[in-house]
Amino acid sequence: MEGEFNNISTNNTNITFSVATNNIATSDETSADPIYQRQLGTNYSKAKKVSKAVIISGLALTITAVAISGGTLIRNVFVPNPPSVVDPTFMISEGTLSYSFRIENKLDYVATYYIDINGTNVIKEACREQKEYTGEYSPVEVGSRCKFYVTFTNSLDYVKTIYSTEIIA
Repeated sequence: MEGEFNNISTNNTNITFSVATNNIATSDETSADPIYQRQLGTNYSKAKKVSKAVIISGLALTITAVAISGGTLIRNVFVPNPPSVVDPTFMISEGTLSYSFRIENKLDYVATYYIDINGTNVIKEACREQKEYTGEYSPVEVGSRCKFYVTFTNSLDYVKTIYSTEIIA
């Protein structure tokens, strides 16, 4: 059996072993303060506290990130059947902005419509009732940016824009 691979020619008798291992020499537990109220601790206990703090901070940041990123999904559950804007019409003619729209608001949420011209709010009116809203605003100069938007709230903590459009005179 010349080609056999089980050729064990190892001699383990040269290995030394001592049963008198001194672990105290590598530990700092013997240098801990005997008075507990000082809470200085050992390097081991300090490292454990730091790792615990890092884990707690990481969990807190993770939960916060999930709450922020998923917050809109969670909040929408508490706002069933939001109002909607139906048949919006906007027209600028001879320096006058004419508008009309209908609100469908089955659960009677607080709704408000706004008209901003060149970044300045010129109209802010409640539109809570389910009805047709019409109106005019003038003067609107040529080249003005007219933004119309409708928001609603559940009167607690949720505000959302349900319709927005922008036209240039």
